[in-house]
Amino acid sequence: MKTVFKLVVLITLFIAGTNTSFAQRAKIKAKTSVKKATKKSSKKQKVVKSKAKKTTSKAKTTSAKTKATTKKKASSSAKATKTARKTSTKAKSTSKNTKKAVRKSTSSKRVSSSKGTVIGKDKKGRTIYRGPKGGKYYINKNGNKTYIK
Repeated sequence: MKTVFKLVVLITLFIAGTNTSFAQRAKIKAKTSVKKATKKSSKKQKVVKSKAKKTTSKAKTTSAKTKATTKKKASSSAKATKTARKTSTKAKSTSKNTKKAVRKSTSSKRVSSSKGTVIGKDKKGRTIYRGPKGGKYYINKNGNKTYIK
């Protein structure tokens, strides 16, 4: 009898504990799914906000970098123009000096150059040179050496 009584008590407790109906379980599932969805959406919103902050900070740093590089380029281009002006004036003065030196050196008959030593001119007005081995030649209109016997 005691075992039967224990068995009856256990069955009643079991039935009383699982007395929730299908509708009640559906409501509980709906509430938990809503809670999960709100948690997911809030996490997604946080991720989106953090990404937005990162991109704005990157944009700010890149804009600052581009500003700095443009300033550097502007200053370097200004320096380059100044140096170009200086070098062009130096080049002009050196070209004047070299022109004067060429005029003085061509006035003498014997001139030593990379082509050879100038001997004189022939009947046609061509400049005749003496080569390193003693040969005589002139430079034709194509720029080639033509040797004379």
